[in-house]
Amino acid sequence: MGLKIFFSHVMKDGPLFDIENLAAILEAKPEIDETILCEKADLDHIILFMEQSLKRTDVLVLFCTPNTQKSKYVELEWTATLDKGIPIVPFFADKNDIPTLVSPYEGVEYSPFKTETNGKNLYTIIKKKCSIKSKKSMVKKAQSSDISTLTKKYNMYIRLGNTEVEENNYELAEKYYKKAINVAETELYEYDLLIKAKKLVKKINTYQDIEEQEKNYHGIKLSPAECTAMMELESLVGKKIPNVSRVKYDTFGFAASDSHIKQLGLYPKGLSSLPDTIGSLTSLTELNLGNNNLSSLPGTIKKWLKQLENNGCTILR
Repeated sequence: MGLKIFFSHVMKDGPLFDIENLAAILEAKPEIDETILCEKADLDHIILFMEQSLKRTDVLVLFCTPNTQKSKYVELEWTATLDKGIPIVPFFADKNDIPTLVSPYEGVEYSPFKTETNGKNLYTIIKKKCSIKSKKSMVKKAQSSDISTLTKKYNMYIRLGNTEVEENNYELAEKYYKKAINVAETELYEYDLLIKAKKLVKKINTYQDIEEQEKNYHGIKLSPAECTAMMELESLVGKKIPNVSRVKYDTFGFAASDSHIKQLGLYPKGLSSLPDTIGSLTSLTELNLGNNNLSSLPGTIKKWLKQLENNGCTILR
């Protein structure tokens, strides 16, 4: 396997050093497998990302600037690297920006606007340091038996959460996923598993938002698309569309059941247009558009009306 190089830097210094192109130059070398950048991290869990990354780091390149000296995260990275005996390469424009404890290490002086040269010089030093110093052992991992047990625990919570999602029990599913997050973050220390569980929680939050939206048309439960259509109709009419028991020839209102609009009366509101979203009302059996000015409708609305008629909907115009 190739070398893994950790770039320790403050993100605002990225453009100064042309860090992404510098990383690409190093990754093109056969001996280098990967450059690890904080830009790839979930910023809510930057410490865990750092810990996980250092476990597989062979060389740390420390980009030294005044910003670096002020960053507690960068300091955590290079001090942890020193503790683990991982080689460090200071990359600097001014030697005064190199931390005192790192200054004895051979580094590379930054050449402005010469990314290729900087990459070549970094590569030379990295190869030299890796040939002189053998790789040091990384952070101690849990015993394999512990990892197996904790992984089973994590997977159990994920499965339980998935089961609750299938039953639409989103609140309980979220609790299980958060337990999985806790296992990944505080027991397994596995960044990838943490992110997987976090994504599941975000998905749950989306489902919960949809559920909330389904209840959102003045207390009447509707599908999200139909709720949007009713809100846009309300905006067009300029007033709330009331819920009625039945739509008649002179009704302004709607009747719903099973989370769908079944009957809709827009009589008489002087409407000259209808929102495109009204096309989501596909369960209508009664539609009253009488006493409006809908003489010219776009093709999409005409097609929707035709489909309603084909489905047996009674339409008054």
